[in-house]
Amino acid sequence: MAHPRQRFLISALLKRLTFTPVMAIQGARQTGKSFLVRDLLPSKLPGLIYRTFDDDQTRQSAARLPNEFLDRYSEAKPLVIDEAQKVPNIFDAVKLKVDRKREAGKFLLLGSTEFSHLSKIRESLTGRMGRLRLFPFTVSESLHLPLAAWNSNLWIPMRDRPRVEREDFIRYLDRGGLPGIFHIRSEFERTQLTKDWIDLLTERDIHQFPKIKLDSNLCRQILKLLASLDEPEAGVIAKILKKDLRRIKIHLHALKELFVVNEILPHRLGSGKPLYFLLDPAVAKFLGASFERQLQVWLLNEVLAYQSYHLHASEPLQFYRTSRGTRIDLVIDSSKFCVAIKIFDGNRITKKDIGILKAFRDKVGKKNVHTIGLAPGEFSFKSEKVPVLPWEVLL
Repeated sequence: MAHPRQRFLISALLKRLTFTPVMAIQGARQTGKSFLVRDLLPSKLPGLIYRTFDDDQTRQSAARLPNEFLDRYSEAKPLVIDEAQKVPNIFDAVKLKVDRKREAGKFLLLGSTEFSHLSKIRESLTGRMGRLRLFPFTVSESLHLPLAAWNSNLWIPMRDRPRVEREDFIRYLDRGGLPGIFHIRSEFERTQLTKDWIDLLTERDIHQFPKIKLDSNLCRQILKLLASLDEPEAGVIAKILKKDLRRIKIHLHALKELFVVNEILPHRLGSGKPLYFLLDPAVAKFLGASFERQLQVWLLNEVLAYQSYHLHASEPLQFYRTSRGTRIDLVIDSSKFCVAIKIFDGNRITKKDIGILKAFRDKVGKKNVHTIGLAPGEFSFKSEKVPVLPWEVLL
């Protein structure tokens, strides 16, 4: 990867390792987990030792005698085990070591799937393991900018004015944030690498779950529909593909476990079923997404990453849909405040567009409600006490 970028996750990880015996870094294929621990962390953690279960000999050794495998690296701090889910019994062995001697920062487990029953992994490390998710590069990471300060009033990285140029932002939407792909100048090469990424996901990664049988072709069809449907929900996909709803939900659940899609729930005051969005705007574009869908994917991932890297217990991200089907893209609703954001992909914004945000604000009925429009305009304005701001303020 040319010009290695620092990752915002590192500061959160170092903080957690000071008091947590086991940490997990999880994220989709090629989001940079291995590079982070091999190339960025050793200067900050000189006692780090890295081993990967992608290596056949290492994996077989650990699977055969997991306790002895860990004993070999007793001086490591931490011992990093990449693709840990490939040896499920290593989790019980780590638990045993931690229970015998609880020492902060001892183990760091990496995985491209959720550590769960689908991966044939029992919850043996409950209460002993912290988790962090590594997302594709945010816009700020891709441009070597610092992480935005935590905004306790909004829980989103909202700034007074943009700190990136429109050209850089559009380039990010076009190239995405997958570390091995986004920096490549040739569109042909980026397209081929994205195709290879999807091929590996659908032909190999989804078959890692021993308890369920998944269909590679169906998985591809689902991904394309998630990129293109106005309402990317399970029921709509099942109807279009003429498949049993339970089968579609099983595939969506597996894609969630692989961190390829994010689920967003309907707000209590609105209508609709859970929606599913892809992990990266460039992947979404490759699969047929509109420019508006790319913006929606960016918004969701940007906020999820921001909350994760700040180590704050985050309120769930939701959407709001009116009875007529108009949607507010993102809602964060806590006991103290509510934030609602609607993405506009064109320069023309009508009173009706603003009215949707205003009506939602009135319906929530709280004192501390922020309704915000994000648009391509070069200037900010306010209508009906609803600010409409450039997309780039959310970075």
